[in-house]
Amino acid sequence: MGFCLNHILFFHMPRTAGDSIQKSILNISEMCRVSTHHDQKSTSRVLKKHIENSNKKSFTFVRNPYNRLYSAYNWIMKRDITKNEKLNNLDLKEYEYLKQYKDFNHFCCNIDEKSINQYFMVHFHPLSKWIWNDKLLVTNTFRFEDLFNGNTLFEDWCKQNGLTYKGLISEYHKSTWTQKNYFNFYNKDSILNVNKLYQRDFQLFGYNKI
Repeated sequence: MGFCLNHILFFHMPRTAGDSIQKSILNISEMCRVSTHHDQKSTSRVLKKHIENSNKKSFTFVRNPYNRLYSAYNWIMKRDITKNEKLNNLDLKEYEYLKQYKDFNHFCCNIDEKSINQYFMVHFHPLSKWIWNDKLLVTNTFRFEDLFNGNTLFEDWCKQNGLTYKGLISEYHKSTWTQKNYFNFYNKDSILNVNKLYQRDFQLFGYNKI
């Protein structure tokens, strides 16, 4: 969908159930325009232009950095093409890059700021890289986790802004992760590196480090 200052703007943050959210807002084509995540610089420019020049709201979803990073890694490296789309051009570049690591923890322990900010690593960019430039570039942020825990904040916001949200049509993205089981996926060294690389995300969006 094209960009327009006269519509609510939804930014589909990578690995935050964006496709499911779009399908669950019945009048999204009428009420919203959608900004995708194929190029961080152009997306951030669109968000900045909208928040500075439109009287309409903009929104996106954020996700716990531990959960999101594990999801992104498996989305690229263990894609089930019977359930999901095949790898696109950027996905393939990510796949080729991630192949050098023997597993998830090896990846987490050895990535650095430069590697996760390469232009094609869109699923691994920090959340803040997309929507923060000395201030938030969207008017409203919602938590991915709240889509599944009974929190009605997003549903209530949709009603207030004329969006017909009927709850997620698909719960494919639902996660049962808790802080207690992160150690099933991360080791001490990988946690320390993730805490450092995604420090701003933890701070801005209120997620606790372990």
